[in-house]
Amino acid sequence: MMRNKKDYKNCTAFVLIQTRKGFEREVGEEILKLDNPLVENLHTLYGEYDLIAKIKTNGAIELESFVLNDIRRIEGVENTETLIVSDKE
Repeated sequence: MMRNKKDYKNCTAFVLIQTRKGFEREVGEEILKLDNPLVENLHTLYGEYDLIAKIKTNGAIELESFVLNDIRRIEGVENTETLIVSDKE
């Protein structure tokens, strides 16, 4: 996959997380246990998704790695959808 310089700038995203039924609490606890300061907030949701995490990274590559290698590997995570913030905070 081709990357450009824009990929290396600071990046804020919201990660929507679907869990297996009954795994909401366990997945949330595991996300908070990750030794990673990238997760700024984590909230439980009602609806299609079970959890939402606010993530701040140094860029798209770090975000991709965190979602694929950390969040998606937690037992009970069924699906994620990542929404990248387009405005600056």
